[in-house]
Amino acid sequence: MLHHLQDKYARELEINDLLSRFVNKLLTFQLMPLNEQEIETQMKAFEPMQDKTENNKSHMREFIR
Repeated sequence: MLHHLQDKYARELEINDLLSRFVNKLLTFQLMPLNEQEIETQMKAFEPMQDKTENNKSHMREFIR
């Protein structure tokens, strides 16, 4: 799924360095240096993770795990 995200949204990832780094770290099996609360706080800037979307909590849960 992350490879699909990287392929389909390459331009958006180029624009947003923070999200690009998160995706790259997950794809290379590196540990993320942030705790879950920090990740959640930073990821709320992106539409699928915002409270205005129907499945935002499940998206966040899936992203963190």
